[in-house]
Amino acid sequence: MTDSATELIEDIYREGDIDIIFFGQLLCDVSGKQVDIGEAISYCKLPEQRVADAIRLVDFLVARGDFYIQRSHRHEDGMFSYLPFRSGMPEFEAFVWQQFANEGVDGIGLIWTTSIVKILPGRRPPDIPDHIAALVSG
Repeated sequence: MTDSATELIEDIYREGDIDIIFFGQLLCDVSGKQVDIGEAISYCKLPEQRVADAIRLVDFLVARGDFYIQRSHRHEDGMFSYLPFRSGMPEFEAFVWQQFANEGVDGIGLIWTTSIVKILPGRRPPDIPDHIAALVSG
């Protein structure tokens, strides 16, 4: 396991104690090394791999029972509510891939519509298995 993986998971758990974590943040977390190419940032991973890896990270967090997944819904009056994915990870994964197909990796729907919520604030992160650490190391 890498120090960067440990640090990332600890950061997710700390952030989860105070706020929801949008899927877009997790996409960045698993994107690999960033290379500044002038006005843009290039990532080591292809967009499809970034989405797949972020889904794997969410699955790890949810499977442990520490987080649940939700999506935001904007009402006509401009207010938002959050709806759980009642069918769990299969529904979440299908939704994420559909957003990716519709808007690409930088689409608002993909980045801001789905999020994870920590169930028990204060709970410490688990030991990180190698397959999850590999998502972060690129």
